[in-house]
Amino acid sequence: MALLGGLVMAVGASIFAGISFTLGDATDELPASAILTLNALNSDMFFTVAVGTAVFNLALGLAVLRHGGLPRPLGWVALAIGIVGLTPLGFFAFLATSIVVVWASVALAMKAETAAESPPIANP
Repeated sequence: MALLGGLVMAVGASIFAGISFTLGDATDELPASAILTLNALNSDMFFTVAVGTAVFNLALGLAVLRHGGLPRPLGWVALAIGIVGLTPLGFFAFLATSIVVVWASVALAMKAETAAESPPIANP
């Protein structure tokens, strides 16, 4: 679910950025009705990003709290951000997702470094 949430978030952000770029780039070449349509799409495109953010963080938080693998405080923070992602403060949840991603990346890098330093276990 976290992977799918991240995918929805990435696709939504890409579409959002593409519409914004089109509005800025082709304004002189498009009729007013097309610009109004693109502007309306651009204004409401945040829903896909908000849903992706909420699903990603909720799934990550629940997985960490249930199965471990990453620090439990990270799970609680991701869960809280996922809940905030469902509210009108979803934009801030999207920004806070970068904190969760960086925290998870550092935790995984430290875990990999610790595993590389430990001596190999001899087979009997």
